Amino acid sequence: MAISNPFYLMAILYFVVDAIALALLAFVTAGWLPAIPALSWLRIHLLTVGVVTQVILGALPGLVAGKVGTTQPGSRTIGATWLLLNVSLVGLLVGMPGGGAVLAAGSAAGVLVAAGLVGFSIYQWGAGPSFGRRADARLYAAAFVFLLFGLLFALSMLLGWPAP
Repeated sequence: MAISNPFYLMAILYFVVDAIALALLAFVTAGWLPAIPALSWLRIHLLTVGVVTQVILGALPGLVAGKVGTTQPGSRTIGATWLLLNVSLVGLLVGMPGGGAVLAAGSAAGVLVAAGLVGFSIYQWGAGPSFGRRADARLYAAAFVFLLFGLLFALSMLLGWPAP
């Protein structure tokens, strides 16, 4: 079975890297390796930001296109969004454990912009008000809005903005 969606390929890659990080954490806990700074942070974010974001942004356009009865976006749109998301994720995974708040905040903003591009594209396809009346459409929209709020909250913490 070939996986042609680049978002799914990256989700698999992030999952494998997280499994390696889990093994490293087990070795550190057993005392076989010295402590690795920010390993727990890295593991959590490989799964949440890496795998979950890749799967949502990879699956949502196809799900919505199927429900609306239109075609998915072209390879340029998918490629640009994929590139922005993955460059931003790598910047975030490098900047945050290394203490680079500016790099991490810029990278988090890139992830937010990539998610926003997918949301805007979905709206452009005709997933507007009539689409929102369907229960499954509301579920897709709720998942996407939940992702956007999570990204906004994470970005606000990186920038040191006070919580409500």
